[in-house]
Amino acid sequence: MNNPIRLLIADDSLFIRISIPRLLQQEKDIVVVGTAANGKEAVNLVKELKPDVVTLDVIMPEMNGLEALKEIMRIRPTSVVMLSAVTRRGAKATIEALTSGAIDFIAKPSGKVDPSTIGQIRDQLVQKIRMAAKCHPRLLGASQTASSFSVAKLAANLPLKFSPQKLIGIGASTGGPPALQSIVSRLPNHFPVSLVLVQHLASGFDQALVEELNAVSKMKVLLAQNSQPIRKGEIIVCPADKHLTIKNVNRQLTVKLLSQPQSLYTPSIDIFFKSLAKSCGPNAYGVVLTGMGDDGAVGLKAIKDKGGITIAQDEDSSLVYGMAKKAVEMGAVQTILPLSEIPTALLKFVSRSFGDDDRFLEIVS
Repeated sequence: MNNPIRLLIADDSLFIRISIPRLLQQEKDIVVVGTAANGKEAVNLVKELKPDVVTLDVIMPEMNGLEALKEIMRIRPTSVVMLSAVTRRGAKATIEALTSGAIDFIAKPSGKVDPSTIGQIRDQLVQKIRMAAKCHPRLLGASQTASSFSVAKLAANLPLKFSPQKLIGIGASTGGPPALQSIVSRLPNHFPVSLVLVQHLASGFDQALVEELNAVSKMKVLLAQNSQPIRKGEIIVCPADKHLTIKNVNRQLTVKLLSQPQSLYTPSIDIFFKSLAKSCGPNAYGVVLTGMGDDGAVGLKAIKDKGGITIAQDEDSSLVYGMAKKAVEMGAVQTILPLSEIPTALLKFVSRSFGDDDRFLEIVS
């Protein structure tokens, strides 16, 4: 039997510090090695106990969760799962935590957290602790910077005319926020193709993601609205509780949001990619990034089958090589790239016209 996952719980709520060990007591592969009442205690216990995974409350006294996370990543990089209240303050700090080294997060039950509600997060907690234990937080601290010379040179030669029939779709899950941040921060403000991003998130955290991306993007980042037209210089983010599809009406690409549960995942990358393939055909660009599960693989294959361009993040730069791996196994991917090379690839794809099947060799040459 493998050694159990050593878990440290940091939360200013005594109830949480007592309840989580009780929720996990039936899990033979997880052992709680300690609890902390604030961020400062958490940092000290990480040094002392050397846990495999830390659950870290966002809002705590003395040192908050975000401050503690950054200190943990500095002194002893450890897999961290954030526990966050669905409030504006909590959501903003959580998304910032994901771009600062946290593996994932769990939204606390809305309203008062008590014995009748804490059990709602049990299955999610177990799943994410196990997943976090398999991740390598050093990946988040690794340099994902593309060649600034290469990006600048390509950006200078981009066509200035907007391509209204072309659209780049990017799907991501676990590890997605920092990966998306890495990509959008490197695209110039005159990028001639709009982007739509579908990130698996809990409801209430999507606007915080938009704000985090807007802080680094030269293009304007917006949360999608129903019937919204696709416009030049915009990056559109799918709401956390909706499916996003693309409609092509009279050569105008438009967002259509759906509420019905058509998929295991909401939002569904597959539903989005399938609509992108149907509406844009060979003018569709599909990118699958880091994430657990298989969402996006079938939709990416639809884009490829219509003659569009498909890219997957490689294993070494992925926090979780799940969705991209499935897409590769299905034969849906034309090009596999490190995260740091994806912005350069997108710049090359939209600035050149390719006429044969060898066009992708240029991307990695």
